Amino acid sequence: MSLAKPNYRHQKKQKELARKTRHAEKLKRRLERDDAPAADGAELQSTAPEDTVIESKP
Repeated sequence: MSLAKPNYRHQKKQKELARKTRHAEKLKRRLERDDAPAADGAELQSTAPEDTVIESKP
């Protein structure tokens, strides 16, 4: 009785696909997390006036 030969190429493709999927999900979560605080913070910073003090020397 002979056993079926393992298909290493298929296993490698599946492993690579799983890795890419995990990486894409991680990037998606990171972008969602970074976008929410950045949007609020950017609005607050853009509306704040900039005080520029120029001192003249006597």
